Amino acid sequence: MNTNNSLSRIATTGTRLVVLAAMLMAALLSSVTPALANLQSVSVGAQSGPLTAGTAGSATFTVTVTRSSGSPNTTTMSISGLPAGATGAFGAQSAWSPPSGTGTRTVPLTINVTAAVAAGSYSFTVLASGQGPDPTGTGTLVVQAAPLPQTITFGPLANKIFGDPDFTVSANASSGLPVSFAATGNCTVAGTLVSLTGAGSCTITASQAGNASWLPAPDVQQNFAIAKADQTITFNPLADKTVIDSDFTVNATASSGLAVSFSATGDCTVTGNLVHLTGVEGSCAITASQAGDDNYNPAADGAQTFAVLLFNGIELYAVSGGIALPGQTVTVTVWGYNSTNALVTQPGGPTLIVNQGDTISIALFNQLGEFRFPGCSLRKLNLCLTPPAGDY
Repeated sequence: MNTNNSLSRIATTGTRLVVLAAMLMAALLSSVTPALANLQSVSVGAQSGPLTAGTAGSATFTVTVTRSSGSPNTTTMSISGLPAGATGAFGAQSAWSPPSGTGTRTVPLTINVTAAVAAGSYSFTVLASGQGPDPTGTGTLVVQAAPLPQTITFGPLANKIFGDPDFTVSANASSGLPVSFAATGNCTVAGTLVSLTGAGSCTITASQAGNASWLPAPDVQQNFAIAKADQTITFNPLADKTVIDSDFTVNATASSGLAVSFSATGDCTVTGNLVHLTGVEGSCAITASQAGDDNYNPAADGAQTFAVLLFNGIELYAVSGGIALPGQTVTVTVWGYNSTNALVTQPGGPTLIVNQGDTISIALFNQLGEFRFPGCSLRKLNLCLTPPAGDY
């Protein structure tokens, strides 16, 4: 037996066994590694923070990376597809959750834009690199158009008088957005309804605050004057009095609701609204006044005058009339008296009732025309009687 040949065969066989073992191990490893070393996916969240064309700014996004078991602990992030004037920067990566096996990690992304970036929506790509393959995800960068200027059209307001009813105001914004109103001065506004609170002036301000598409509009103000209101006094006539009558009250009202004051001239005095007769025959004039205030003009005075008589008087008129007799077509003239200067229809006149002990004055006016003083149209006869009780 050739010893050298035998040793050569053994060495060759051993080498083959080692190579075979190495190949078998490689085959085993190759069947396991692909399931242990993948980064599976990348997702990009929604934009946080608005961006406006013509203004530099920044927006943030949250990027989520998902791995399979056995992926590396470090991940390299990159971004592409941004418009000119925009740059992206990734922040610190979170720990994997859970620490081993399939899990996720988040990475903050900040995109900065210059004023040169035009309005629009821009799609960009985020790449996560690790122990291959390297997944990608897409996000959207939104740059809003710059808000446009707007104006308010608000016409002049007519002057008012205190006491005028509430009224509405209206204004329009060129943007079509609703206009709001505020009031200062002697007025208030609720929505579009204006109420007057006194005489003076009122300023109504129209405003529009704008939104993402429109700048705030310059305020527009309209002023108007509020004149004092006129007022009137209601003061009814006063009955004649006698010199011995007791004090009495008078009353009058102003349309404004303000208090009325009184003054007196003639044979009387007034304190407050209590009238006192001075005991002298004549007349009394009571004047009702209202001086006005901050909201009302002075009222025109109201005056009432009454006679102050020595005693009760009765005026009777001797007058004629006519009456048709039953069954006749002729009219018969009759004479009589009346308490007014009116025709009578029968002789005599109304019944006069007095109380026992009363002193009365009867003035009899002759209206018949057959007896007159020269230059007079009537004759007056004064009688002063103190009759017993009864009808006359």
